[in-house]
Amino acid sequence: MLDRAQADTLDTLLQRPDLGVVADARAIRFDPALPWPFQVEAAGTVILGPQAGAPGGAVFLRQALELAWLREAAPDLDPAAAI
Repeated sequence: MLDRAQADTLDTLLQRPDLGVVADARAIRFDPALPWPFQVEAAGTVILGPQAGAPGGAVFLRQALELAWLREAAPDLDPAAAI
């Protein structure tokens, strides 16, 4: 479950038209201990690190959403090759 600050950050990011459409019904959660900006799980869940609240957070979320889509579109593709 998101705390209030995380929920506000995510709400602010998803109000952007370019992100709200791409996010669709994607599961997104925060992990304040994540040492990098984001992670995409095999199931397509996007995990955002604490950097998501920074001014560049929209870029991190957009990249994570695009990689999540790519993992669904090409499940046999090595995630390292997708970067």
